[in-house]
Parts: sequence; structure tokens; C-alpha cells
Amino acid sequence: MSQFTFQTRAQYMEWERRIASMKNRYGYSLEMFFLNRDGTLNYRGMLDTVDRLIRDGVMNPIGALDPHNHLARDIARNPEQYGPATLVWESLHAIKQALLTISNLPDDGILEMSADEFAFDDE
Repeated sequence: MSQFTFQTRAQYMEWERRIASMKNRYGYSLEMFFLNRDGTLNYRGMLDTVDRLIRDGVMNPIGALDPHNHLARDIARNPEQYGPATLVWESLHAIKQALLTISNLPDDGILEMSADEFAFDDE
């Protein structure tokens, strides 16, 4: 991000926010949109596109690169292309499902454990 000259501080801050969101969700950011079918990165295409979007004043790079939100569907359909990001996405999905299950349990269905039950035997 530091190699590009943003038009305004607001533009830079919005790009930072959107990129952080992608990293939290997939473990990667804009790279996700520039992967070749074999999983390699089209680095030149990524740099040219990012530079053009910044010069055009785009505030939301994710919206510009994926206006119909097809990335999640593409990851599910082409796991070999997205490699490690697929694992992050699947892990987050599994965690989300587990949290939904726990949140739907009745209060008496959740067992409380004492500190002693968490202790490990060193023997």
C-alpha cells in the first residue's frame, strides 16, 4: 500500500479498512482477485489494477473488483486455485457453525467446568 499515492487520506483509510477485512476473512487481501488458475499470483496485473483504481478515486477496492460478491462462491468451487485461503475460509465457516450451535443450546445444556477439570496431569 505504501508504494501507491492515494488521492486523499480518506481514500487511503477506506482501502486499509477494506483490506484488513479481507485479511481477517481469508488470510489474504487483494491478492485473492489476481490468482491464476494454477494458484500463482498475477503480480503485474494486480499492481496495474490497484494503481488504476487509486488514480480513478475508487474508495472501495473490494466492491470494484468483485461487484457481485462472487469471491466466496469461487473459493468454494475452485479450492485448488485459492489454496491456503480455502483452509481459512473453511475454518471460519466451521467456527461460525459451532458458535451457532452453542448459542442455540438451552442454558441447562451448557455444562460448567471447574478450574480443577482444566488441570493437566504432569505424570
